[in-house]
Amino acid sequence: MGQSILFFIFASSLFLLSNANQNPSNPPKPLVPPHPFQESEEQALLYLSELEGRYSGACNRQITVRWNYITNVTNATASESTAANTEYLNFQSSIQNEILTRFSTWSSFQNDAVRREFKYLAIRGPATMPAADVAAMTRLQSEMETAFATLEVCEYNSSNCGVRLDPEIEEKLSTVWDPDELAHYWTAWHDAISEAVPPLKYQQFLNYQSAMARANGFRDMSEMWMVTYDDETTGWTAEKFKNLIRNLWAQIKPLYEKLHAYVRMKFRRIPEYEPLIEKCGYIPAQLTGDMWSQDWSTLDNLTKPFPDAVSLDATEAMLKKNYTALRMFQEAEKFFTDMGLQPMTETFWNKSMLKRLDDGREVVCQASAEDFCLGRGSQDFRIKQCTKVTMDQLVTAHHEMGHIEYFQQYTDNDYIFREGANPGFHEAIGDAIALAVVTPSHLQCVLELDMGLDPAICNEDYYSQAEDNVTETDINYLYITALQKLVFFPFAISMESWRWEVFGGNLPLQKYNDRWWELRTQNQGIKSPSNRTSPNLFDPAAKYHIVSNVEYLRYFISHILQFQFYESMCIAAGQFDPESNTSKPLYQCDFSGSKEAGKLLRDMMKLGFSKGWTVALEAMTGSRDMSILPLENYFKPLLEYIDKELAANGETPGFGESCEAVAKYYISTVFEKEVSEWDEKFMQSLWSYLTDLKNETAKNIFEEVSLQSATYRKRVWEQVIRHFDYKSFQDPSLKRQLQMLNVIGTNALPEGKLKTYHEISAEMTEIYGTAKICPYNNQTCDLEKVGMNLNPEIEKVLTESEDYEELAYTWKAWRDATGRKLRPSYNKFVDLGNEAAQLNGFDNLKGMWLRTYESSSFERDCEYLWSQVKPLYEELHAYTRYKLRTKYPQIKSEDPIPGDMWGHNWEYLNKFLAPFPNVSTFDVTEALKEKYTPDLAGVSKMFDVANEFFVSLGLYDMGVSYGSKAQLVRPNDREVDCHASAWDFSNKKDFRLKMCTKVNQEDFITIHHELGHIQYYMNYKNLPNTFRDGANPGFQEAIGDVMALSVSTPKHMMKIGLAENQASLSKKSTINYLMKVGLDKIAFLPYGFMIDAYRWKIYDGSINRKDLEYEWLKMRSEFQGVVPPVVRDEQDFDAGSKYHVPANAPYIRYFVSYILQFQIYKELCVTAKEYPAQPLYECDFYQNKDAGAQLKKLLQAGSSKNWELILEDTIGRGKMDATAILEYFAPLREYLQEYRAEINYPIGWSNDAFEALLKRA
Repeated sequence: MGQSILFFIFASSLFLLSNANQNPSNPPKPLVPPHPFQESEEQALLYLSELEGRYSGACNRQITVRWNYITNVTNATASESTAANTEYLNFQSSIQNEILTRFSTWSSFQNDAVRREFKYLAIRGPATMPAADVAAMTRLQSEMETAFATLEVCEYNSSNCGVRLDPEIEEKLSTVWDPDELAHYWTAWHDAISEAVPPLKYQQFLNYQSAMARANGFRDMSEMWMVTYDDETTGWTAEKFKNLIRNLWAQIKPLYEKLHAYVRMKFRRIPEYEPLIEKCGYIPAQLTGDMWSQDWSTLDNLTKPFPDAVSLDATEAMLKKNYTALRMFQEAEKFFTDMGLQPMTETFWNKSMLKRLDDGREVVCQASAEDFCLGRGSQDFRIKQCTKVTMDQLVTAHHEMGHIEYFQQYTDNDYIFREGANPGFHEAIGDAIALAVVTPSHLQCVLELDMGLDPAICNEDYYSQAEDNVTETDINYLYITALQKLVFFPFAISMESWRWEVFGGNLPLQKYNDRWWELRTQNQGIKSPSNRTSPNLFDPAAKYHIVSNVEYLRYFISHILQFQFYESMCIAAGQFDPESNTSKPLYQCDFSGSKEAGKLLRDMMKLGFSKGWTVALEAMTGSRDMSILPLENYFKPLLEYIDKELAANGETPGFGESCEAVAKYYISTVFEKEVSEWDEKFMQSLWSYLTDLKNETAKNIFEEVSLQSATYRKRVWEQVIRHFDYKSFQDPSLKRQLQMLNVIGTNALPEGKLKTYHEISAEMTEIYGTAKICPYNNQTCDLEKVGMNLNPEIEKVLTESEDYEELAYTWKAWRDATGRKLRPSYNKFVDLGNEAAQLNGFDNLKGMWLRTYESSSFERDCEYLWSQVKPLYEELHAYTRYKLRTKYPQIKSEDPIPGDMWGHNWEYLNKFLAPFPNVSTFDVTEALKEKYTPDLAGVSKMFDVANEFFVSLGLYDMGVSYGSKAQLVRPNDREVDCHASAWDFSNKKDFRLKMCTKVNQEDFITIHHELGHIQYYMNYKNLPNTFRDGANPGFQEAIGDVMALSVSTPKHMMKIGLAENQASLSKKSTINYLMKVGLDKIAFLPYGFMIDAYRWKIYDGSINRKDLEYEWLKMRSEFQGVVPPVVRDEQDFDAGSKYHVPANAPYIRYFVSYILQFQIYKELCVTAKEYPAQPLYECDFYQNKDAGAQLKKLLQAGSSKNWELILEDTIGRGKMDATAILEYFAPLREYLQEYRAEINYPIGWSNDAFEALLKRA
């Protein structure tokens, strides 16, 4: 751990504040008198030059007194250190006053270095505080640090109470295996430090720290600490940097969890430990060999993968070679000098404290490196370490000497720049060196320690020639390294996350200890050996860096940077080539003696703090980003080994009281929060794009968020969800969630392919959403000026024109603008979809789509349902064809019908098909137009009427969904996607509708349909995210249509004033009404089934990709009895003219919904006592609370159970059945049969007529 000069300024008391009760003296007057005017940049340069000696001298006086204190802890030296600290702080204050007086415009200086120097010199630290507050803060700091240094506890089962943390307790924790004895030392230390440093004292100290931070313009102390991590890029904030750290931890945590699971598995094989640890549980903290569970290296002997392989703990070999503390540091110096770096100075060797003093003095044994601030040409750099002859201490010696080397390299910089690029750099340098030092080859071949390894290991090409580079010894070596490196991360992030919360004032005093353990349990997967819930306990104080107020993030960062530095030096030394398969593996790289590696390191270190830290990182690694990839590369062989071992033993990464508890906690808390946030972000970006299709920024954001969201789901699945063996769990809800979550759809694709998938999807969506065609009478028009959109212009032509040629032109033009353009992309889209399905465990996309229906017989069930309703459809088809022939003689009596846009809704033909044209046809469009204007105000009132229907049933008011955030009409200023849709933003409060509403009966009914979705969303909003969906996809579509069946009855329209009040409909009016409804509902059924039956065949390979158009026309003819109005060829892709194909949205849900809506409608009518008292088609359950309660029960279930069970629970029948729809239309079917018998027109059609309309190559 290195002394940080900047911490004197920014953190005020990291190492500064020591024992003292005296008040600080009054601040001295500035040595340079203030000027009444602002001095120039040239004068600023002179000032900085003069300031260098003053600052160095003041710093040297302070650190000299501090050195005397930490190497001789007494009340006197503590008082002297406090006085020196105070004097130094006052000196800083005087300098800051000078700067504010003379150079307050420093931020406008042109010289970057000068501006940077003033920026950090101008931060005043505790100099902003009243003298009495500084004194109180100093006193509290020194009391806490002294308590830590002098605390003693009793020996286990002994009256000897003179046992200290270092070395006695630490030695016990690392050598004793009795869990009871370990628990004693762990608990005794934590209890004692809690008494010596109670939470109230720490809070009092933090109050002063917070005041100091605010006085310096920061929100809290954590933000003030973060100043040294400012990379000076635009938009940098402390919170963004914290999020960067959190994201890095999120990437590292899965690696740690694997190691944790492996250690836990090994512990459970030890009879004394097995009762203490659940299979997926937490590891007792006292068993980890370390007071803070941040270094598990002492567990190596108990848990190493290959106990009989050669040990890589060099301690015994060092003792055999008569190593001393001095020799350990001499070897460390040699490592640096062999790389062409600086030797240690004579002052270093004469004045450092390299072992605990034997003259009875109390010392602070925490290893540290100190720069005595003498600046240019300085020779005074020292290490303080109570060194013992162990391999761990050998590593520490290199680490601390890394600080000294850094000091020496940047000592010629100005005072403020004599610091690491950021605090993590200082910590990383020595550790990067240590990674080379602890390689087996360095220990045996360079240090000549007898490690018992193959002598050939000293040959340069040993590893590149070996058939299997990864030996048992290698795995053991990587394992002990991981016990030091990987294990450190969760403690560091827990500690700093806790302090960020405390500093921010977000944690009450009585929750200090509870939150400390929540974080440690969550991140480290450990549990305390004793109850720690008392508000009087303060376990954070058991860590030195808490009581000494040392920012700890530097160590987290250093543990990432060291692997980046190490890899870069290995590459420079020619020891590692990431592009070569024959390269020595990264973990075996030893760059000792490499002048090239030394130059790379030296050039970076010389920068000190003179540039933003990302510049220094780039100088060392070629990148400005922190990355865990070198760390992953380093540990890759070990992690692969652990994966195999865990899988072979039925173990799962993660921790909790049990595997199921781990899963339940993760799914219900972590995943629930994260996935809901990602869903909201995704929906927001998609909304922004679809409501402004020409906005490239919105499109790019949507594509980026789509990829990020997919990446998140894939990462969660790969790293967490798929590891839970949920089939053995007892909680049915948890089992169901995990079963559903184990299918991640296209997110399973590799990142590159997933990006391609989303790009193709966005491209096809844009083609469809922005497609326009020219009018029939202006076929070479300027599309931008007079081009027609699908909604409303094209649909208006198709529903109102009676010109066969205009209809045929419009039909073809739309397909030319959509399907024909989509076909080249669609094949690739299908390939990627099938690949994703296979990665999810399905044969193809068909299987993945059908999984949501949870039935192996679903396809057969649909075929049966179609067989039930097909005779009704055939009657309607025959009648329609007969009637259309009177208008269009081109239609032959036994042939299929030339299709409308899609052939799935014939309601617009009602003007030709109404059985009794002289009897009024039921349509409230004109009544709607009389009541509602086509603008937003008028359309909103239509939504109010629809909303009131739901409210009348005792269901939710959905006004929020069509409020200010909704899109209810087509805007005039931008292109939008007009496909009607309901949106759930996954935050339990934001629900929206998107429509380009027209004032007519069709859209009035559509409003009810879309509000049905919203009602569903609102009812299941409190379920887990995974269950926030329809019982099956058809349920979502059915609910609104159930309402529409009631709403669209003449009876209801009369109630709400949209139709004249009549006692009842005549038989002829009833037939007309049922014909109108049937032209929507019955005509849709074959298309609703066929479009996915077609795609299923594409997905499973039954359809040759060269024959997409042929097979489409064939199936349309077979199912619908419909043919195209013009000749087609295999450049066409008529299926792509339907929104759901380019959107890759399954369509069978609509077929299912058309069956279900009548089933559910019938049961609600029975509940409302509307049926069988009157015909089913006359049922209106408006204002019936009993029907509403029955429906609400169905809606609230979401997808939390199998849909057949939900159906059984709510309507009493769990299978889909078409009986209800047949009952509903029974009078119409009877009429059609009688009419056909009377007229004698044919029924059915020729299935090969389409052949003449396809031009084959």
